[in-house]
Amino acid sequence: MRRWATAALRVIGKTDSAVEVHLLSDKRMREMEFATMGFVKPVVDVLSFPQPAGFPSPETRRGKRFLGEIYINAGLKKDIARVRHLVIHGLLHLCGYTHETDRDTIRMQREENRILAAMRG
Repeated sequence: MRRWATAALRVIGKTDSAVEVHLLSDKRMREMEFATMGFVKPVVDVLSFPQPAGFPSPETRRGKRFLGEIYINAGLKKDIARVRHLVIHGLLHLCGYTHETDRDTIRMQREENRILAAMRG
């Protein structure tokens, strides 16, 4: 997952940035979603949390801009392609992409596809 995040950061031109990616149980993912958003979807695949402004991180001391954390549902770990896609999806959220409107969704999907294609090529 770290390799995918690093490769995706390179594709989008953020080689000076870093993220953390974690696998969590379905139960823990649901708990985190409820605690942070006040609701729980039937399936929680990915959660992203941007780095709070001014919060120190080890990456900052190493000359990297820490973007935040991505959490992936560990129940998906056997589906490598899905996990890779979720890492990229979470990373794009940390870069400011959303899917609040149809236009936002299309923009985010295009960027996901561009990154996936570059990583395959």
